[in-house]
Amino acid sequence: MAADSRALFQQALTQFQSGRMAEAEGLLRACIAADPQRAEALELLGGAISAQGRPAEALRACREAVSLVERESGASSRATASLLTTLAVVHQDLSDYPAAETALGRAGRILGGLDGDDPEVVRLRVWTTSTLAGLRRGSDRSCEERGRHGARAGPGAWPIHRHPLTAPAPSRA
Repeated sequence: MAADSRALFQQALTQFQSGRMAEAEGLLRACIAADPQRAEALELLGGAISAQGRPAEALRACREAVSLVERESGASSRATASLLTTLAVVHQDLSDYPAAETALGRAGRILGGLDGDDPEVVRLRVWTTSTLAGLRRGSDRSCEERGRHGARAGPGAWPIHRHPLTAPAPSRA
């Protein structure tokens, strides 16, 4: 089952990064059926669902992923911080900016206690800090536009596609 789950997740990730959200969703649902404890699949499922314009459904998947990771890895893990940033993006899509700010603030506190030499932690800190600063400045317009236009603009246009831990780093050509 674990090998099937890994293969399904990799296929889903490829579809997600290519902007084929419906295909990614189907693969992720199969992955979760094979391994219900796979939090990364729940997180990506939340992103795929939200990108298809169903943020309320995505919120349920993201919350389930956060709960699962907190039980497995602890409330102060990098995985929890990553999931909280994804949860914040979904809250932004729902125009629930106070909840987005709460999730980002919690992610920021977790990241502050993690290894500052880990490049993934550094990238996630930068993303979280800049997004949180934008919310606190009241620049909600950009958040609304990302949610409304991201799926149509193609891969990389909406933050969840460029989320530091679910998408590859930009090439430095």
